[in-house]
Amino acid sequence: MWPGTTPSMPGSSQPGKDPRPLRDRAFQKKMQHDLIDFLTANNVDITHAALQGISARDYRQLFAYLVHLLDHAFVINEESADQFAADFVSALQCLRFPWMPSSFDSKGLVTPNSMHGWGFFLGVLHWLAAVCKVETIF
Repeated sequence: MWPGTTPSMPGSSQPGKDPRPLRDRAFQKKMQHDLIDFLTANNVDITHAALQGISARDYRQLFAYLVHLLDHAFVINEESADQFAADFVSALQCLRFPWMPSSFDSKGLVTPNSMHGWGFFLGVLHWLAAVCKVETIF
């Protein structure tokens, strides 16, 4: 937990505010490093430059890969951007992602690496990878 934050209760109807400093460049670099380390350990070939400039299609594939590691039965439509937006929200809800904004705008998935959206979308991937690490321990 981050200092000075209060955890949101799982199952609560109000989404909690993400306590991570997602807009902080140094924190983004750390999340990228952690994510690349996890992916490399799982035989996914990705570079820092590729992650930094990730396309919408590559983001969808990476998201689907991480969700599949956690739930083999959950099917994500990576090809249709519209269907992916619905699958994105549904997958995060099913996996109990604790910080889904109540006003999530799926248009951000068109350019996940945009200046205003990258922190959130990177944070989602980072959280999924962290959950994958925990799942493999148990």
